Amino acid sequence: MIVMCPGCSGIDIDIVKNEFKYEKIVFGCIGECGGRMDGTIVAMVDGEFVEARSEAEFIIKTRSILNSK
Repeated sequence: MIVMCPGCSGIDIDIVKNEFKYEKIVFGCIGECGGRMDGTIVAMVDGEFVEARSEAEFIIKTRSILNSK
């Protein structure tokens, strides 16, 4: 499951929906951004905090976590 804030996650929600269409995606505050808007992408993936500097890095890290379980 991917949990991310639609306002603070730092990535276009449609990209996440398209890349992970078979995963449960929940949109809401994850309490991890601290109000920062520095371009960092943040989300919780299967209970693990993910932080990335690009969409590609986010997708790679998220796939890694999802495939490891």
